[in-house]
Amino acid sequence: MGLGSAAADIVLEELVTAAGLPLTRIRRMFVLREVGKADLDPFRAVVIDLLSEKESFKRAEVTEKANAQGIPVTDSLYSKVVKDICASKGQLWFLKN
Repeated sequence: MGLGSAAADIVLEELVTAAGLPLTRIRRMFVLREVGKADLDPFRAVVIDLLSEKESFKRAEVTEKANAQGIPVTDSLYSKVVKDICASKGQLWFLKN
């Protein structure tokens, strides 16, 4: 990453912060931390936290983490949240570009 790119990232992050949007930065990408839906947001936070820690995850991994936090994960919930944020390659899910 060059100096110009780093400066642009800083400016973008300042604009996002000033706008007051519920965004989280993950490896030069901004992701909505909340979508304003009580049934989706807790699991969404788990997915985002996991993607902040590592590049990819498997379904069992994120489901286990959510269950440990008392968040039951249905097929519908998983599909809505993960497919909104991620793209898959085989059994692995990655942050969408």
